[in-house]
Parts: sequence; C-alpha cells; structure tokens
Amino acid sequence: DPFNEILNKVIQLLNTLRGKDLIRKWQYEQMMPDRTKCELAHLYFNPKTHKDTTIIDSASLITEFSKYNNNGLLKPATLFCTFDIRNLYTMLSQEQALNSLMKFISAYGYRKVKGISIDTIKKLASIVLKENVFAYGKKLYRQTAGNAMGSSLTLTLANIFMSKCQKNIAEEQTKIEEFYGRYIDDIFMTWNRFEEELRK
Repeated sequence: DPFNEILNKVIQLLNTLRGKDLIRKWQYEQMMPDRTKCELAHLYFNPKTHKDTTIIDSASLITEFSKYNNNGLLKPATLFCTFDIRNLYTMLSQEQALNSLMKFISAYGYRKVKGISIDTIKKLASIVLKENVFAYGKKLYRQTAGNAMGSSLTLTLANIFMSKCQKNIAEEQTKIEEFYGRYIDDIFMTWNRFEEELRK
C-alpha cells in the first residue's frame, strides 16, 4: 500500500527531526498528518476555464494598466501579448524545483526560516516533492517526473522558478516603459516596437 508507506515515511521523518530538535514542537504538531483526514490524491481532468477570457486578479491588472494608459504609453499600434507557460508544474523537474528553492533561500541570506535550518527545509521539501502517489481509474501511480498539481508547495516553487526565468524580460519591459504582468504560468505584456522584434 504506497499511501500508508508514504504516510509512514513522513511521520518517521518528522519524528526524527523533532527527536533531534531540528523542528519545534508546534511545527511538528502542525506538520504531522492526521491519518483520519489524509486520503490518496485522485487524477481528474478539468478544463482550464480561466484561460480564454478571465484574468485572475482583475483589480490589480486594471490599476496597473490604467497607469500605463495615463502615462501616455498606450498607442493605436500597441500590441497586447499573452503567453502561457505550458505544463509548468510537470516540466519543472523535482530536482529543479528543489534547487530553485535552495538558491532562493540562499540568495536572501537565510540560514534558518522560523527556526528551521536550510538542510531541514530541503529534507521536508524533498519528501513532499518526491513522495507522490495518486489514483486514476482503479490503478495507483507514483509521480516520478514533474510536480503535483494543486500542492501549495508546488505553486510556491513554480513562482520561485518563474521569478528567476522572467527577470530579464521583466527588467527589459520596465526599462522601455512597457507593461508586464504574470500570474503563475500566464504572462500579459504590451509591445510598441515591430512585431518581428517580439517574435525573436
């Protein structure tokens, strides 16, 4: 039974970390899974209804775009560009996600976060990323590539990874006074140069 096997691994890791005083009592209690509330993830398919027309944070988009317009940057020839990073969660390997997290923490000079050492954070993140089993139909599958959709850690790691990837383009857009915004794997920006330059 892979589900109980993973649950036992998580409990064993937490007991070890608590036993070595690497996590505090309240953290241990917060992280400890409740067997009565845990269940196996199920794979299902939902259409991405927000992709075609809905902008998730419309208030902030309108505010920022209004500033862009009020600064006289919106012209008749302005191009509106949208990009979708396809399969962000699954294309980002578990190792890439873990390395992105470690680099992010190091870049800000942290040696501990809420009393937890970087090495301990790596162990905790690793078990979340690498111990994923889900049901589809009447079969169980272990996720060996990419990261679990719907996991709050996966969302955080995707944002950390994307912040590094988008750094150059966001800086360039700011420098030339163009609008740039991103929500997870969706990018919206304006362009006032030739379309051919954009396609390079």
